[in-house]
Amino acid sequence: MNQGETQLTGHLVEGVEGGCLVVVTDAGATFTLAGRASADLAGRSGRIMVRGRLDPEMLSHCMQGPVFVVTEVLELD
Repeated sequence: MNQGETQLTGHLVEGVEGGCLVVVTDAGATFTLAGRASADLAGRSGRIMVRGRLDPEMLSHCMQGPVFVVTEVLELD
């Protein structure tokens, strides 16, 4: 992992707004996914692990938790 990166493990779900992807972590936290790597997840669901970084300054129309900019996706299911 690069400096400042972290990983989230949980369930990938569609957001309440169109085109939004959300991960609900095993701890119950919700994050909106953003970034090029997250585009590959469109239309999918299931358990995943994503690597990347939080971006508290990024605005999103999804409004489902903080924005997590994905740099790598590891599907678990």
